[in-house]
Order: sequence, then C-alpha cells, then structure tokens
Amino acid sequence: HKLVVETQAPLRIAADQHQLHQAFINLILNARDAMPEGGVIMLRVSRERPGAKFTFGELPHVERFAHLVIEDTGMGMTAETLDRIFEPLFTTKKSGTGLGLSIVHGIASAHGGWAEVSPSETGARLSVFFPAA
Repeated sequence: HKLVVETQAPLRIAADQHQLHQAFINLILNARDAMPEGGVIMLRVSRERPGAKFTFGELPHVERFAHLVIEDTGMGMTAETLDRIFEPLFTTKKSGTGLGLSIVHGIASAHGGWAEVSPSETGARLSVFFPAA
C-alpha cells in the first residue's frame, strides 16, 4: 500500500486532537481494507472556495471548513453500500464491526462538520468537513 498526502499549509482544524486522530485512523484503515491486493490511498486536506460544487452537491459556507478527502484505488462500493456507509453496525467486511465510518461521521457532526461519500472512478472517495480554526 502507498499513502500519498497533500495539504495546504498552514491549515488548522478546530477539533479535539484525539477524536481527529481517531477519525483519520478509521478512514485510513477502511481505505486499506478496501484494497486487499494493495493500492494507493490519497489523503488531501484543503480549504474550498465559496460556492464550490461536489458530486454530492453544494454545501453552505464550505469556505469555513477544512475539507479532508480520502480516496482509495480499491474495489469501490455498490449503491446499497453508498446509501448505508455511515450507519452504525453496517459492514461489508467479514471481520468488520461496522463502526469505523459511523464514528467518523459522528466525530465530524459533533464538531459542527459533516461527512459525505461519493463513488470514484478508481475506488471510493470520502469527504469529511471540520471547522477550520
């Protein structure tokens, strides 16, 4: 597995350090598990311009948030999986708990942010928005 990280500097996130760590770990492990034969995990953190559009729609005041994107070159997700990805206890893994992405969603929400998922040409793309400091 290869991890590629891109970030705008300086960019600060207004979030609890331990919860942010948990969210990053869950996202990276989930991406790794989606690539049993190996692949690339791309992690980007940026600040979006006002009115930025995404495959999942336009978000209000997106410029006030740090936008974390994690994308993998794994096997992708079915439409059912995309619809249920943040549900607690939902998993497609044989040994998964179904908690990782629901925890990420909960952490983002608790900080006034949100999480979105969209299909990718090469696997899956998750976007998590945290208030920028």
